[in-house]
Amino acid sequence: MILLMDKNALKASNESLSLSSLFVKKLYEDVMSKRDMIILMVVAEKLELEIMITDALDATFNVQVKQHPGKVHRIEKLVDIWEFYEQVPIQIVAS
Repeated sequence: MILLMDKNALKASNESLSLSSLFVKKLYEDVMSKRDMIILMVVAEKLELEIMITDALDATFNVQVKQHPGKVHRIEKLVDIWEFYEQVPIQIVAS
């Protein structure tokens, strides 16, 4: 995430900057499309995190008036979501 937010490292190439923005946007959209599943997984393992994970997923972007959310806003929200999701032990299911 730090590399994705590092504008100085990406200034040399506008293409790199736009690719990282597209990557973050796609990652954010993927996570948000699984909102309900994420909440169910967290609640199944740690009921006490239900409100916190729901609030993190449903939080609005912290943007100025007439400003659109950008890469940094999406990364900040993904980090907020991860803070609670990482507390859930992941069980790997063999197929």
